[in-house]
Amino acid sequence: MKTIKKTLLAAAVASFFSSGLYAQTPIDLGVVNEDKLIEMLVRTGQIPADASDVDKRIALERYLEEKIRSGFKGDAQFGKKALEQRAKILKVIDKQKGPHKARVFALDVGQKRTDKVLALLIDFPDLPWDDNRLTKEHTEMLYDRYEPSHYQDLLFSDKGYTGPNGENFISMRQYYESESGNSYSVSGQAAGWYRASKNAAYYGGNSPGTNNDMNARELVREALDQLARDPNINLADYDIEDRYDYNGNGNFREPDGVIDHLMIFHASVGEEAGGGVLGADAIWSHRFNLGRYHVLEGTKSNVPGRFNGQFAAFDYTIQPIDAAAGVCAHEYGHDLGLPDEYDTQYTGTGEPVSYWSIMSSGSWAGKIGGTQPTAFSSWAKQFLQNSIGGRWINHEQLSINELEAKPRVVTLFQTTDNSRPNMVKVTLPMKRVDGIKPAEGEFSFYSNRGDDLKNRMSRPLTIPAGSQATLRFKAWFQIEKDYDYARVLINGKPIAGNITTMDDPFKSGLVPAISGQSDGWVDAQFDLSAWTGQTVELAFDYLTDGGLAMEGLYVDDLRLEVDGNQSLIDNAEGTSSFAFQGFTKNGGFHEANHYYLLQWRSHNDVDQGLANLKRFGQLMSFEPGLLVWYVDESYADNWVGKHPGEGWLGVVDADQNALIWSKTGEVAQTRFQVRDATFSLFDQAPLKLVTADGNTLEDMNLTANASFSDDQDYSSPQAPDSGRKVMPFGLKIDLLSQSKENEYGVVRLSKVTTENIAPVARFELKVEGLSVTSQNTSSDSDGNIVSYLWDFGNGKTSTEAAPTWSYTKAGSYSVTLTVTDDKGDSDTHQQTIKVDTPNALPQASANYIHLGRWVTMWSTSTDSDGRIVDTEWTLPNGKIKRGRMFTAIFPSYGHHDVRLKVMDDRGAVTTTTVKVKL
Repeated sequence: MKTIKKTLLAAAVASFFSSGLYAQTPIDLGVVNEDKLIEMLVRTGQIPADASDVDKRIALERYLEEKIRSGFKGDAQFGKKALEQRAKILKVIDKQKGPHKARVFALDVGQKRTDKVLALLIDFPDLPWDDNRLTKEHTEMLYDRYEPSHYQDLLFSDKGYTGPNGENFISMRQYYESESGNSYSVSGQAAGWYRASKNAAYYGGNSPGTNNDMNARELVREALDQLARDPNINLADYDIEDRYDYNGNGNFREPDGVIDHLMIFHASVGEEAGGGVLGADAIWSHRFNLGRYHVLEGTKSNVPGRFNGQFAAFDYTIQPIDAAAGVCAHEYGHDLGLPDEYDTQYTGTGEPVSYWSIMSSGSWAGKIGGTQPTAFSSWAKQFLQNSIGGRWINHEQLSINELEAKPRVVTLFQTTDNSRPNMVKVTLPMKRVDGIKPAEGEFSFYSNRGDDLKNRMSRPLTIPAGSQATLRFKAWFQIEKDYDYARVLINGKPIAGNITTMDDPFKSGLVPAISGQSDGWVDAQFDLSAWTGQTVELAFDYLTDGGLAMEGLYVDDLRLEVDGNQSLIDNAEGTSSFAFQGFTKNGGFHEANHYYLLQWRSHNDVDQGLANLKRFGQLMSFEPGLLVWYVDESYADNWVGKHPGEGWLGVVDADQNALIWSKTGEVAQTRFQVRDATFSLFDQAPLKLVTADGNTLEDMNLTANASFSDDQDYSSPQAPDSGRKVMPFGLKIDLLSQSKENEYGVVRLSKVTTENIAPVARFELKVEGLSVTSQNTSSDSDGNIVSYLWDFGNGKTSTEAAPTWSYTKAGSYSVTLTVTDDKGDSDTHQQTIKVDTPNALPQASANYIHLGRWVTMWSTSTDSDGRIVDTEWTLPNGKIKRGRMFTAIFPSYGHHDVRLKVMDDRGAVTTTTVKVKL
């Protein structure tokens, strides 16, 4: 029951293609400069200048919490088409069985891919670019003037750009060329400065409802309108990609009339770094889209069939005037489809990624924050390899089972060395995780989840003659509203019920259908009265698009009710009466991919930033060595405050000793805890940080750890947000040697075999007449049960986990279950049961005579295998009579209904309506 990989997108918003859906723009917490934000809160009087470090931290968390609670972040910055693209790449990654070089949207790998980026510079009437009122209090990236040539070098120079003190810093182009092994690059032009029509605070001012920027997109549109009139820009140079394949021809490297990559620079420090003179009214750096395509009036594109032959823009990133390569490369990473890797809701003290990746805190590395961004995580490089192609990784893939047969010794080179092996992927058996428990019994029917599904289950259904027929079932659903639909169909036509909608904003033609969320199991009912007396095809289908795959539809306990009499259609127990095309029976769990990625980190090339991390005005380092990433696709986020030790991506911390602040006794944030996450043969460098009020953080445990074993506890009990809960499969990784300059390490991977613990076979049986329903409670403490064999004692067998079966005659039978685990060991359990012939329902009938309105009625009901023990009559006036016969005066002449209910000696009840004509 493996689910199609889409959990990373589960938190995404549905779509941003209609204008006005969100007036405000998202925040990117990955580019937060906490120290500068605290300075801004002090400067604006929100924190007393003499506040303690703890109080400052609390105030900062409160400030960010307000933005997180009401605003939107994370995958909300991506439009639906971008999410669809990411989903395709993730699916390719999941299907790979080795170091294939699949590329979803790439050029031929034989040529270097260079994407075109257009950077627009725009200032404000009250904050010109050359009179921006910035001081060293606002930013360390302080220049006398911010000429367009500065941004040209910052983004596109192959020699770097000049820092504020004459330093030579890495450009965004150099960063991407280094990370891709010189197989991917960017080029382009910085245009402007343009000038906005309104003062700066108008665009960055925060919404009263969400506390996020209200009019940042308006600034982007104004910049584009001025671009359209700029004779110095050849827009055709910036339209070489069809990012979303608008014409459906599968060619992503052709013009589509839309600017490929648009970067906006505004004339203020970003709010994420204190906002300069604007403070909270500055724009927060982010990646987003314009809601609808913005047409550049008066331009002429090479795609005459779109936008009346004019150019348009949609996606953009926005950065501050003092941006360094870190924030630019981070936001551009989003433009290439990468998600944020940090805790996007700030639920705890930080996720176990931190400075180890530019898609988390690594965008702020450097002696001047952001000037030395750290490398991508192995997961991000794997993503870019499959999306773009080239040489992002040079990797080897191993399975845990391969290592059982023979250990492997691998020389793993630093992640910046793309010409030699720089990543090892270790795949594991699928992880079983709790899902949606059936409404009753052991199983329910499940649509499955994924992109572009057309799943279905169907069966013939005979509906008896009657006046009222209703299909009833239990339903649980979580379906992307307005984009994905589940339906109930009769003879191929969808029908309406109490859980369907007619909303169809994009004219799919699929309604009536089920969409949205049920928030638990609900009772569903669909009117089938139009088909009484017929045999029809009953079907359920589930139809999805791409981009956001939600949980889907579960169905259980299907029943047919005709004129008050119910019969079971199928309860998903035992052999099903439905034919499945994509639907399955689900036992309340899912299976998800999880695996390790081994990456060697150093202080070389782009990873120089790991040696220069500024906190409290002091430098600290993240230690070089073997970094073990654990990827767990059963999670959609890294909200470790809600599920400590668990999340979709994080490093395994080799040093489980918690760092504690001396003065307050508080456990330090994850960004300090995982500084020594690497496995190494060399002892760690010292760490000692002292805050302004004398609070000291010192690492007293510097001894190297050169071995990983998945039977150890890496959950960091004292600092659980920095921990990783891993599963024991016997994986052992030993570091045999490493170079003095940490350019590589020699790693031995093996699987430790231990004596298998046999499974335990157990079950419970429910007997109803000649029918038996089983509940399988077997278990395996150190692995998985892989097969079941039932012997029903009547010559029949089953290999289902929890079958339902029937006997042909009464008697005693011995039921035996044998279970076998993944190591080949077995166990058997036996139970003797007694079954009886099922009780036949009584047949309800009656006669009557009348004299005027005096009526005498008597029951002629029978019971073929027993006797009638109770007879109940409900008269037209609602009065109840009991006994086989009664006499009563009816209220009027005409037609009357009398309801007769009889019960036999085994408790079975039958009801019928007797028509009386006076």
